[in-house]
Amino acid sequence: MSTTTPIRLFFALDARAQAEPLLAIQRRWLQAIAHPAAHCQGNPQPASQPSPVSAENLHLTLLFLGNLPTSQIPRLSQQASQVVEALALAPFAIRLDRLGLFPKARVARMAPSQTPEPLLRLEAQLRQAVMALGIPVEARPYRPHVTLLRKCQAATTAEVSPVELCANALHLYESRSTPEGVRYLQLASWPFTPSVFSKRSVSAGSAPSAAG
Repeated sequence: MSTTTPIRLFFALDARAQAEPLLAIQRRWLQAIAHPAAHCQGNPQPASQPSPVSAENLHLTLLFLGNLPTSQIPRLSQQASQVVEALALAPFAIRLDRLGLFPKARVARMAPSQTPEPLLRLEAQLRQAVMALGIPVEARPYRPHVTLLRKCQAATTAEVSPVELCANALHLYESRSTPEGVRYLQLASWPFTPSVFSKRSVSAGSAPSAAG
C-alpha cells in the first residue's frame, strides 16, 4: 500500500471484553423494534432494518480522524504516545448506563450518564495533539458512547443493567471495508500504566488482538 493511500482512521477504546452484555442489550433493542408496542419510540416500521454492530467491532471512540494517508500514522503514533505518557493514566472504569439514539445519524448507542474525568482529559489532550499536526477534527462537544446499531430509527425505553467498560489502553484503528463488511483493525496501542510506559504495535493488515 502506498504511503499516500488514504485510509479511514480513529482513536478509540476497545469494548470487546464487554461484548456479552452489550450484545444482549443490542438484542433487546432489536426485539423492541420488532414489537414497537413494548419499549419502543419513534418510527415503528423503519424504512431499512437496523444493522447490528458485531462483537469484534465494539469500541468507544475518542477521536475520529477521517481519511488520511498512511504516511500520517507515524506522526499520529508519536503524538498519541506522548499524550498517554504525559497523562500517566491508570486503567479506569466507564459506567455505561444510558441508552440513546442519534436520530440524524440513525445510531443506537449506550453511553455513560457521567463521563469519567480521565476520559475527558484523554480526549482533550488527544484532540490538541492531533490539531497540532494540522489535521482538522470535529468541533462538536465530545459525547462518548458505544454504538450498538446503525441504520436505526427507533429509540427504546427498555430498562437495562449498566455495563462497566474497563479503559486500559488507547488504540489507533483503521476502518476497513471488506467483502464481509466493515472491520475495525487496531494499528497501534498504548497501555495505561502510570509508572511504566510501553507501546505495542501490530501490523496494519492483521486482525485485532483481544484486548481489555
